[in-house]
Amino acid sequence: MNLFCVKTNGPFPQKGPGKSVFHDEGAIKVQTIMLRAGQSIPPCAMDYDVMFYVVKGTGTLVVNGRTIELQAGSGVVVPKETKSREMRAGEDLTILAVQGRTERS
Repeated sequence: MNLFCVKTNGPFPQKGPGKSVFHDEGAIKVQTIMLRAGQSIPPCAMDYDVMFYVVKGTGTLVVNGRTIELQAGSGVVVPKETKSREMRAGEDLTILAVQGRTERS
């Protein structure tokens, strides 16, 4: 069992996106993604389903060309079949990301 607090995760990175991994074994990986206002994560594909939950800030998530507005308290699940996903921070953004690593039936 791992106990963690996303709100007291530590300082924002000065440069570039930051990540803190809380759990990375077995069926799930749990981490925070921290972006400064204006920073982005370029388009990518992932091998796992991912749930993104916005802890703080605003931004956008673009999934297969569709733009989703993000704000504190919102969440979205992006399936592994997604061809492209990218993220941009409008304000400093902290996101909890949970990857599911098991096969779906």
